[in-house]
Amino acid sequence: MAWTPQQIQTARNEGRPAEANRMEAQNTAEYGNSPEAKAAKNKSNVETISENFKEGQNLANTIIGTGTLGSVNEKLGKAEGRLQEGRSADVQSIIEMRRKNLGGLTAEEKSAQSGKAAEQFGRNEETNRRRLSGVQASLGVRGATAATQQSAQLGAGQQQRTNFERDMILANRQIQEQSLSAFEASVRGAEGSEQAARSGNIQIEQFNLGQQLKERELEQFNLQQRAKERFGQVAVAMGITQLASADDAAQRASAAQVAAAAAAGSGGK
Repeated sequence: MAWTPQQIQTARNEGRPAEANRMEAQNTAEYGNSPEAKAAKNKSNVETISENFKEGQNLANTIIGTGTLGSVNEKLGKAEGRLQEGRSADVQSIIEMRRKNLGGLTAEEKSAQSGKAAEQFGRNEETNRRRLSGVQASLGVRGATAATQQSAQLGAGQQQRTNFERDMILANRQIQEQSLSAFEASVRGAEGSEQAARSGNIQIEQFNLGQQLKERELEQFNLQQRAKERFGQVAVAMGITQLASADDAAQRASAAQVAAAAAAGSGGK
C-alpha cells in the first residue's frame, strides 16, 4: 500500500520521525520514481521543512525573545513656558511719562512761576520805593539826586527780573537733561530686559530641541536592538531548520537503504 503525505506528516507531528521516514522509504521502494511518488515525496519534504522552521522559530523566540537585548525607555524632560519679551503696561507707562518730561517745564508751569515771581517782584519794588521815598524825605534829598537814586532802584529791580528769567532757563535746561537721562535709562532697561527674555527663550528652545534629538537617538537605538533581535531569531530558526532537515535527510537515506535491502532479500527468495 502507498502511504499518503497526510499519514506521513501525522507520524512526524506525533513524534514518530523514524516511522515517517520508513513510510517514505516504503513508498519509494514500491513506486520508485513515478510522478505520484515524486509528488508525494516533494510535498512531504516541504511539510517537513515547514514544520522544522516552526519549531526553530519557537526555540529562537525562547533564546532571543523581544527585549532580550534590552532597550532604553526614558522620556527626557523639557522646559515649559516662555519669558515675556514685550514691555509690561507699567514699564511702558513710566517711559511715556518720562518722554513727556523731555521738554522740561510746561507752558502752564512756566506761566505760573513767572506770574508768581512778577507779583513778588512788584511787592518788593513797591516796598523799596516807599522806603526810599521815606529816606529821601527825611534827608531832604530832592531833584536830580533823588531821581538818580530812584532810577538806580528801578534798575536793581529790573536786574532781579532778568536774573529770575535766566535762572528759569537754566533750571528748565537742567530738568530737560535729568528727564533725558531718566528716559534713556528707562528705555535701555526695558530693551535690556527684552533682550534677556529673547535670549532666555532661545536657550529654552535650544534645550528642548536637544532633548528631542536625544529622545530620537534613544528611539533609534531601540529600533536597532529590535532589528538585532529579529535578525538573531531568523538566524537561529534557519540554523535549526537546516540541522533538522539534514537529520531528516539522513534518516530517510538510512530508511531507504534498509527498505532497499529488505526488498532485495525478498526478491532473492
